[in-house]
Amino acid sequence: NVGEKDQEGDKDIIAPPVEEGPTETVQEILTVVEEMPEPPGGIQAFYQYVAKSIQYPSMAREAGLQGKVFLKFVVEIDGSIGDVQVLKGVPGCSDCDKEAIRVIKQYPNKWKPGRNNGRAARVYYNLPVVFKIS
Repeated sequence: NVGEKDQEGDKDIIAPPVEEGPTETVQEILTVVEEMPEPPGGIQAFYQYVAKSIQYPSMAREAGLQGKVFLKFVVEIDGSIGDVQVLKGVPGCSDCDKEAIRVIKQYPNKWKPGRNNGRAARVYYNLPVVFKIS
């Protein structure tokens, strides 16, 4: 009959820990939104910051290397910049790539975040950084 007999399992078996899911929801990163993110003062002011802040790598200058570093980064919902990546660098000049990343990561101001469906959204932003010997 059911329930008339007690039965113990193996006491040496330890159940694996229960995995908890992420504590915060990761919001999808969009490429196209109703309102694109914008730096304070507009994109021209941001370009001026980049041009003023870039330090041309001396080895690249001496070797006559020039070109564009194409970066991709995320403008977060709080306006901060994250996940800076090189999409295409200056051939033969990894120092140019590193310098472009450094300048973008050190941008001191928060952007106006992108908006989609009336809400702030995480948005990918592409940016060319020009290295030209003048």
